[in-house]
Amino acid sequence: MKLYGLIGYPLGHSFSQRYFTDKFAAAGIADCAYRNFPIETIEGVETVLQTPGLRGFNVTIPYKQAIVPYLSGLSDEARAIGAVNCVKITPEGLTGYNTDAYGFRRSLLNLLGDVRPEKALVLGTGGASKAVKYVLEQLGIAFDAVSRDGKNGAYTYGDLSEEIVRAHRLIVNATPLGTFPNAEGCPVLPYEALGAGHFLFDLVVLSLISFIRRSDTIRTRAYKSYIYFLWILLFSAIPFAFPGRSVQDFPMIAAPLAIIIPPYFIRYRGWIPGLIYFALVGSIVFYNLAPALLP
Repeated sequence: MKLYGLIGYPLGHSFSQRYFTDKFAAAGIADCAYRNFPIETIEGVETVLQTPGLRGFNVTIPYKQAIVPYLSGLSDEARAIGAVNCVKITPEGLTGYNTDAYGFRRSLLNLLGDVRPEKALVLGTGGASKAVKYVLEQLGIAFDAVSRDGKNGAYTYGDLSEEIVRAHRLIVNATPLGTFPNAEGCPVLPYEALGAGHFLFDLVVLSLISFIRRSDTIRTRAYKSYIYFLWILLFSAIPFAFPGRSVQDFPMIAAPLAIIIPPYFIRYRGWIPGLIYFALVGSIVFYNLAPALLP
């Protein structure tokens, strides 16, 4: 049995184990399993690595940076970012990858379209924020960081005046706020300064009350992180978990995603762009998956 998993702490909010277990079953993959490994300190990864059959694992907060010293190699992107969220285990050692950047880039470009905000605020300074900053640098979008202590030139939340928020039209929440056990938390911002010209992006997958929902009341354009998360799982995790295979090998995963995305696209980009997107995605999905779906 090939085993994959997730390390982090706490993991009570994570649905990765259920997600992959269901998808393995739906795709008829009987020789793979996925489980969570909640470890209270990074040293616990040494015990995880002794698990029989373990082929690789994902990394979530708070260990995306702390895992690096345990690795024997890094992808170019993971090295540039300085954080890892996916580890492949081979006889030669552990190799770290960063798929956060890929997922964030794809989703952010869908949100922005042809618009490029002059400046962005990145809330949080952990491993997830490093991938966000990396992508913003690639896109040529200047950014300022926001943290609780204001170290390394970052703003503190108390520094965020209405003028500062108005000057930063893209705001990315890369903090754990909105996840268990602080599921109702949201960043402290002067929300009254947000307007229709702002773009908000929340990395929290299962937030109940996020800063995006709060700002929806003033008609701010927002992009839910569920699509971001699905992009990562579908296009990034599968190639690492199943070398030599791609999304076309898993029609039971790709087809539902093609149905899920258009409503969000229509909601945030309008009916005409949404319908065009639906037609394009539908034709691409049918072309790639028809051999697997049709007798």
